[in-house]
Amino acid sequence: MNSTSLIEDYDYIKWANNLIKSFSFYVTTIFLPIGVILNLFEVYIFNRKKFKKNLTMGFYFTINSILNAIVISLFMFVTLTSIHGLRLNLESDWGCRIYLFVLRTLYQVSPWLQVATTADRVLFVLFTNKFNFQKNLKIVSLILIGILSVLVMANIPSFWFYVSTSNRIKYCTADETPLIIRDILNIALRTVIPFVLMFLMEIILIIKILKSRNKFTKNKKMLREFKFSFTVIMLSLLFLIAYTPNMIYVIMANIYQNNPTAKQSTTYTLFIYLVEVTTSATIHFYNACNFFIQLAFNTIFRGEVVKVLSFIFKRSQVNENKSSTIGTLAKVKTQTSSI
Repeated sequence: MNSTSLIEDYDYIKWANNLIKSFSFYVTTIFLPIGVILNLFEVYIFNRKKFKKNLTMGFYFTINSILNAIVISLFMFVTLTSIHGLRLNLESDWGCRIYLFVLRTLYQVSPWLQVATTADRVLFVLFTNKFNFQKNLKIVSLILIGILSVLVMANIPSFWFYVSTSNRIKYCTADETPLIIRDILNIALRTVIPFVLMFLMEIILIIKILKSRNKFTKNKKMLREFKFSFTVIMLSLLFLIAYTPNMIYVIMANIYQNNPTAKQSTTYTLFIYLVEVTTSATIHFYNACNFFIQLAFNTIFRGEVVKVLSFIFKRSQVNENKSSTIGTLAKVKTQTSSI
């Protein structure tokens, strides 16, 4: 099939283009900035004294919140610049390479951080008093650095990419070999392996906790660990739900990348881009709403948030009363002076 035989749906092209621009603009200017603020607020909450009693959970949750804030901010920056006609990732070959390398590495870190957090809970539930290495932050940090190093090396094929133009549309691509290697590693490291590991660990966690719930609730320390485990289960389940649409997009995008005919169609290209935007937005909604997920399922987090908000409210009330008192005294003084 050649390009002359392609039939374009111009009404769809116009509709999809306007929808992408409007959706991206409102999401990145209204919703996601709130998500960044809430994730930074989470960092503060997770570093309060209450979370020091369980170093690793506070540590994992802190890193997760910082990562969410970084990924959301990067997405906002790239989206807002592209809305205004400046697609930095398509301005040059190196812009394309660095953008792909950074974005894909960050996107892959998030699932593996969730895997590490879930694995921590599985080790605790299965081997409560046998393994303590996961409570050592130095060892945990080394494990996370090791995972990051593997992901960085796995994304090196991104540096073989370049900017190409097809049917007046620019996109990042590569020759067949690095493209296939990158695609296989991306699907395996971002979706298949983390999803399988997380799914299996979720089953183990749920079964074990249901069987041992009475044992956990009798001991105060164990009860706290049980609450963290329950939070991790809910976070992981919602994580899997949020990432599943994007996993489908990754498969569709790889089929598109390896189909020369599809690349010539503006209609199909915009369809793929629309799927990318909406599925990416689903992930960022999940990241931005992490505060509310913690608030709903993490009782310790909820208690700390209530304490902080109560303190702020009381402080504002005190300041308001002081201002009112000062105003009243000033008024009395003025009246006395006039007499």
